[in-house]
Amino acid sequence: MNNIKNTNNYLVGTFSTSQQVIFGRKKTNGIIYKVYTYNNDQQYYLISYNGKLKGKLIIIFKPINDKEGTIIDIIGLMNEDNLIKTLQYIYNIFKKNQRLISIINSLENNINRILINKNILSIDPYNCNDIDDAISYEKNEYYYIIGIYIAQPIYYLSLEIIEEYSKKTFSTLYNEPYAKNNNLWGDEITSNSSLYPNILRPVYAIFYYYNINLELEKVDHFPAKIINKIQTNYEECLQFCNDLYILTNKLELINDTHEMVSYWMIKSNNYIGNIFSNLNLPKRVIKKSLIEIIDIDDDNDIKNIFLNKLSNSAYYSLDDNYHEILDKFDYIHMTSPIRRIMDTINHWCITYNINYNDLNINIDDINRLDKLTKKYHNNIKLLSLIEKLENEQELYGWIYKNNWNKNIKQNKSIKLTVYFKEIGFQRVELWNYKFINIINKNDINKIQNLQIGNKYLFKIYKIAGFLPCHKIKIILSENNII
Repeated sequence: MNNIKNTNNYLVGTFSTSQQVIFGRKKTNGIIYKVYTYNNDQQYYLISYNGKLKGKLIIIFKPINDKEGTIIDIIGLMNEDNLIKTLQYIYNIFKKNQRLISIINSLENNINRILINKNILSIDPYNCNDIDDAISYEKNEYYYIIGIYIAQPIYYLSLEIIEEYSKKTFSTLYNEPYAKNNNLWGDEITSNSSLYPNILRPVYAIFYYYNINLELEKVDHFPAKIINKIQTNYEECLQFCNDLYILTNKLELINDTHEMVSYWMIKSNNYIGNIFSNLNLPKRVIKKSLIEIIDIDDDNDIKNIFLNKLSNSAYYSLDDNYHEILDKFDYIHMTSPIRRIMDTINHWCITYNINYNDLNINIDDINRLDKLTKKYHNNIKLLSLIEKLENEQELYGWIYKNNWNKNIKQNKSIKLTVYFKEIGFQRVELWNYKFINIINKNDINKIQNLQIGNKYLFKIYKIAGFLPCHKIKIILSENNII
């Protein structure tokens, strides 16, 4: 939770109005409190407060200098009702719900959307409410024809709204079951764009024509309208699309229906990125660094997680165009426009023939919001994982980072980054310089011997914290031989 960049220069902090030690009063009768910031848990500010709400409060404030700040807003009491809002403010992705009305944008007057009448179905997880894509399969004497249909919320959006949102939000925020999801384009446009069955919807359609020898002979693509006939899920869809599954497995070996859908989404992202290279669409780039990592464990799954975590960098770029994981050039994102803004932007460009460079959109804003949104969703996931843990249980963890050498010399707390299969990557504070006099020196030295990539036992305690990372206490188990 440390050192989170906040482009508004606002921070999120906490203090109690029952602090035993206060730091003076302002002329306005405001009491000066010590406020600790969640953006850097070792930093505090002196801030005046004279509000009516009493207790342990969560506030948004603006630093005046290194030690003083001024309150911008009160989130509320430190309780579960305010947790989701607090996390969103910490990661600078909170936005007030702005109701967007479903008004057809004027550029639709310049295009002709034909109605496609085929046996179309959508495949999504159970209870999915934002249905971005659908698919169809047919075979005639010449071709296997696979149709991919991507929903188009741009039908109801304006360029001004898209440009405005690109500066403050990256995707739908999935808060359930702790709060209602914050749909990227609001509830109305999400509902009116999703490919629900038996309702006419605007889409971008892509048709792949394979000959009898399974060679791709041609591809058609254009904006259209469809009616989804069947809404199904990954577990039950084979009764409707077994022939498509068989064909996909011939084109590329797949293991389940998730991989079947993924194959066609990846293919569509790559095809559109290639065919519209003249529009300068931002490419999704993943690079592997040249960092060499020792063979950390025999467990290949853990090793792969470490390799990816250490060396992969994912971002959107107007210059680089190679996705190393997929081994594809000109790979874009366009198959999730209801839930992800980059996909929406690309749909705007390809549908209305607009060059990305002509838009007032900063790719750095999108990359920043992408990273912050991922961190936020990791916190939501951690909440769910903690609920499944038993108290005082021992788990194996693999050392990812150990800052012993650096921080022991600077009298800073020693923290590890540890990967657990059950709860993902966690920061583990093994020693705090404030308590040096009550910790055995031999125990401190043991920390130095914890090797990157090695597996150790840790004891996990569930505690009454506020943020997800504060709801568990992790210590090194005594059952390790170090």
